[in-house]
Amino acid sequence: MQDLVYNRAHLFLGERRFDTWRTALRQYHDLPYGIVFPGHGVPAGKALYDETIDYLDFAEDALKKSATAAEFKQRM
Repeated sequence: MQDLVYNRAHLFLGERRFDTWRTALRQYHDLPYGIVFPGHGVPAGKALYDETIDYLDFAEDALKKSATAAEFKQRM
């Protein structure tokens, strides 16, 4: 299992569980606190959840469009 959120670091995408990850991010976003302590990077506000979802959306799309690992890396 990887960290839920990162701040200014590439996410570990090896499990490719994009939908599950996004669901967890939305659930944590709704919790009643304002500071997020990411697994990597400095603490931030709840916007970090939205930024992580955006990253996952981009990465999932890049993965679908890539025929090779090198192509995926280039798109990222």
